[in-house]
Amino acid sequence: MEDEIEDLSLDEDKKTKEEPWCLTCREYTDYRRKWTTVSRADLDGRTYSENSEAPHCITCGNRMFLLSHCRILVLGINIFSLSIGILAFMCSFVLFEFSPSSLFGLLLVSLFAFGLTRAPRKSRLWLKEWKIWKEEQGIMELTERSLDPKKKE
Repeated sequence: MEDEIEDLSLDEDKKTKEEPWCLTCREYTDYRRKWTTVSRADLDGRTYSENSEAPHCITCGNRMFLLSHCRILVLGINIFSLSIGILAFMCSFVLFEFSPSSLFGLLLVSLFAFGLTRAPRKSRLWLKEWKIWKEEQGIMELTERSLDPKKKE
């Protein structure tokens, strides 16, 4: 009796790969990858070229981004600024005695942490516009279903 082993891993062609989204066209459009070269400094004092590829929309020619990268950047910055805020609170009220100068320091660090959360401005814009687009697509799909009696079934 031969035991059959079933492979549960996905094949390379079955894996879902995230597609970049174009802010200008407001949809997932066809894209081409452009290579760019950036000079980076080495620890030995020398420079080297780093090649990177970025998707560009074929329709409008603007650069496209992966939404997962935007989410990770915004989430990472938010967690970092939250930890700065907690650390400032702990320093102001646990390590030092309660005084107006500790409150002023806490206020300054809190303003810095809030400003830091606003730093990834473009990523926030991309995510906001994508959410609006997604809601519009859902509304359009619902109206198409209600107008087409064949799709109701």
